Amino acid sequence: LDIQSIYDLGDTKVFSSAAVLPALVFSKKNNNQIKVDPEFITVYEVKKSKQDHKEVETIFSEIEDITQHIKVGKSKFEIIRGILDLSSSKNNVWTVSTKESNSWLSKVTMNTWKTFKDIGPIRVGVKSTADKVFIRDDWDSFDPKPELIKYLLTSECAQQFKAIRPNKPKEIIYPHTSENGKKKAVDIDQYPATKQYLEVYKEQLSSREYLIKAGRNWYELWVPQNPSLWCKPKIVFPDISEKPKFWIDLEGNIVNCECYWITPDDSKDNELLWLCLAVANSRFIEQFYDYKFNNKLYSGKRRFMKQYVEEFPIPDPELQNSQELIKLSKMIYNLLDQKESSKLKDKLDELVFKAFAVN
Repeated sequence: LDIQSIYDLGDTKVFSSAAVLPALVFSKKNNNQIKVDPEFITVYEVKKSKQDHKEVETIFSEIEDITQHIKVGKSKFEIIRGILDLSSSKNNVWTVSTKESNSWLSKVTMNTWKTFKDIGPIRVGVKSTADKVFIRDDWDSFDPKPELIKYLLTSECAQQFKAIRPNKPKEIIYPHTSENGKKKAVDIDQYPATKQYLEVYKEQLSSREYLIKAGRNWYELWVPQNPSLWCKPKIVFPDISEKPKFWIDLEGNIVNCECYWITPDDSKDNELLWLCLAVANSRFIEQFYDYKFNNKLYSGKRRFMKQYVEEFPIPDPELQNSQELIKLSKMIYNLLDQKESSKLKDKLDELVFKAFAVN
């Protein structure tokens, strides 16, 4: 089959069924004729827009027209029309390709030094497959309190530059340690309070057959990641968020599975984290994301997935502009005053766009 056209109807909720993010793909049998890049149209709700929106009864009345901004009832939508670029790798994300987006991304590429994946692998947080056992916010009520309790970074902590501490922070029993740089389970007999607590749930934990078949202990987390890496400086961010919320963790905390994290392979690159932080929290990266991936969910929320974030660009760190961005990141991280922080973020946005020579 040859794809003829794609209609990504986003969060328009045009159907009465439970489908939230419908996409319509039209194709016809391949007859070996010359291929034409498929038409690609997306319709997504916009919350804040200074554009004039044409009031219509249904999105379908305008979807083939030249109108770009429409209003259906109280909801405002942006229609983007372009093509699906089939000349790129088959592994690439399907996105709308327009002259504007192609030109913009081309300038970014010319001014990109490296991407996030060149600094270090992006990892998901820990997975217990038994969260109600391992993760709680009331450990202080236990007597004795398990010894292996660690503070846990979750999506509730998400904020740009520096995490917030929830009113009832979650903590996790982390029964893993590192030996010669490799992860291993602790000897649970050395931690009697932890053992006493976990043995109450031994039957439930032992029922995780996949863990037992892998030769693991019944009290382990399914995905503990490498314990030796937690102490390193790292950038953490939630998988789903309307705006980018990337923060730096300098306290050796553990990251939960609804968030991703990145720490440099080379400790010499720790300073680069501050530059990455500046790029990741900028208005530039929102535009980059929408041109490059445009994977939006309900209410304009974006998916900050590994395969997207690892493509985020980094400007040359030796440039004066980049050095200024590193300083700004550190200043915003250390600021408590929100008004001062807002001013610095405006300056940071300006410098990031300048770093990649785009508007």
